[in-house]
Amino acid sequence: MPLANDSSFSTKTEALNMKIKIKEIFFSLSLMLLISVLSISAQSSEISDTRLKKISSVITRFEEAGENLSDPDVRSAVLKEVGKIYALEPESKPNLISREEIAKIVREKVQLKFPDDHVTLERRASQTAEKTFRKAKINDYVSVTYEKGSKSFNVEGYFFGHGSMEHSVQIGNNIVAIFDLIPEDRAKFDDKYREYLKDQFIRKQIRDYYTRKNDYNIQLMKEEASEIVKFNENAGYIFTMGKWMTPKDLAVSLIDSMVAEKSASGLDIKTSTQDPKTKSVSELKRKAEMDLQKIKTKYAGIDADQGHGLATWWMKHQEVNLLIKELSENPPQGDTETIIYESGPIEKIEFSFFQNYFYKVVYHFRIAENRAMEILYQKIVETYGKTDQDKEQERIAAEAAAAAEENPPAEAPKEGEQAAEPEIPQEITLTWTGKETVGTLHVKLVPDKSAYSTFTLTKENKKIIPEVTLLMEKERKAKSEEEKKKLLEQYKDFQIK
Repeated sequence: MPLANDSSFSTKTEALNMKIKIKEIFFSLSLMLLISVLSISAQSSEISDTRLKKISSVITRFEEAGENLSDPDVRSAVLKEVGKIYALEPESKPNLISREEIAKIVREKVQLKFPDDHVTLERRASQTAEKTFRKAKINDYVSVTYEKGSKSFNVEGYFFGHGSMEHSVQIGNNIVAIFDLIPEDRAKFDDKYREYLKDQFIRKQIRDYYTRKNDYNIQLMKEEASEIVKFNENAGYIFTMGKWMTPKDLAVSLIDSMVAEKSASGLDIKTSTQDPKTKSVSELKRKAEMDLQKIKTKYAGIDADQGHGLATWWMKHQEVNLLIKELSENPPQGDTETIIYESGPIEKIEFSFFQNYFYKVVYHFRIAENRAMEILYQKIVETYGKTDQDKEQERIAAEAAAAAEENPPAEAPKEGEQAAEPEIPQEITLTWTGKETVGTLHVKLVPDKSAYSTFTLTKENKKIIPEVTLLMEKERKAKSEEEKKKLLEQYKDFQIK
């Protein structure tokens, strides 16, 4: 809300309110369930990670000893060693309850603890505000605090009325300037300022309620997810590669991956000049799964989501097509490819390549009712964490809070002046900047801002284009130097006969 004679305070307050408004577009109309918590909790389990490392070390010992992992007897020996550490096949079945089922359970619990809608919250907050910010009446005995410079003073006595132009109040034998009073005491005598504080109080009460509701929702989701992880790991299962596996299945999968890597002679996808057609799809898939697991172990947030599915950055065009079933096995010549879906949240996906390297993917989401889009937004934010804008707005909010504390508004809004609400932007762009990947969420509303018209998510590796360009330039220079060298050699060897 703009306040007279304090542009610094009003500017920072507007910035803070704008942050709140932007979040309300996605969240405050209804509490959304963050249904990706289950997979995140499972992926970060130290127990599963430890089991994965131990089983990997067993297989590695056999490989380093020169054993042929393709040999059935060697594979049996590996499983026997793994069985000494963990039961190969757990006795009980894993808990595979879906995230949607967990979300339903949590939603019911949250609704029981936080049943109030916005209208109820506003009414209750208004009632509390009326009691908190009371108007002092003539002849009321009051106690107030006012400040002069860096010193504070307290005055008690009967309130006899306002001074000239209502810029001061008489309390007992003391005349105190209204603008010197601390905010809560100024509100007793200044009607417009009291309404301003009441408005801020009501907003904060509602915002705090939804914050507590959201925090409780996240807490329950994490607790439910944690219980499932605890149950499955106590039973002997391991969460890896996005699913629960038995020690036996994991060991077999790791052995197959090592055999596939060895058969490919350790060729690296990023630098390999080998034609991908010479690799079988199964070998490529196993290696991709291992690479993906390494990425998820090493990175978090947007950096843990590199590429699409099993196709990760730096893969060649044809390798991406072999891994993603919707794409043709024989990619067309060009820099982009598109998958179009007739139903579901995703309308189409665009894959971009630079000099045959996969470096960008764009998701165009199908526009649905607002609640569905809010669920989608919350899943994205929960997966990738705080946006660059969130981090910047937190800094601005901290500055605004400090400014409000040090420099309270000098006077109330002028008569007839309305509290200005920050306008909801029609287009919003949010970003996540990681070490390997940059994510961009672009959202656009219809003209009356009652619904969505555009919702796209872009993930891009910003290093590939400059690195490949640099590599190509080096190769061009090297080729040019080689040609010059050959030419000089020809002239050098020339003899007049």
